[in-house]
Amino acid sequence: TGGGCPHILSEPQRTNLVEYSEDFSNAAWTKSNSTIDSNATVSPDGTENASKLTVMVAAYSGIYETGDAAVNKYSMSVFAKKGDKDWLYFVDSNGTTLVAWFNISDGTLGTITNGTATIEDFGNGWYRCTYSDTNNVSNNYFQLGLSDANNSNTPSSGGYSYIYGAQAEVGSYPTSLIPTNGEAGGVTRN
Repeated sequence: TGGGCPHILSEPQRTNLVEYSEDFSNAAWTKSNSTIDSNATVSPDGTENASKLTVMVAAYSGIYETGDAAVNKYSMSVFAKKGDKDWLYFVDSNGTTLVAWFNISDGTLGTITNGTATIEDFGNGWYRCTYSDTNNVSNNYFQLGLSDANNSNTPSSGGYSYIYGAQAEVGSYPTSLIPTNGEAGGVTRN
């Protein structure tokens, strides 16, 4: 009987800079041509705590939370599940450039600019969408929206999808979700 140690996967110490990672209805999240319904469906953690993001027809229909950190390398991520909108996109953290599109209907990546992105199947229709900056953009916002097409931020009609577990962290790749509950400056994994 070999008494070897089990392999333990560890992640680096990271801080989720998003203050309300699971509560998109909080006033910290600005809703632009969109609304949030809390506890609308079961999230990847098995609890009915995911939000329904409903967007309207506009040049930008989404949500953002203003951050309090200025860093040069960052990664952001969110879990998303298709409602009647096929595409989720991220805007860079200074709120000016569309950077990544994710097809949350079939789990494929769309256009990626100035960084790297992944989409990972978490089962039950959920995908984790991640984007890591390679252009040293200061981290001021966590911003996302819904659309009907790759490389577009304009929905052709109103509609919705589900979101859960936003994370923004200093680092060139994303780590697993660190839930926050309004803690200023975010929560750190030890």
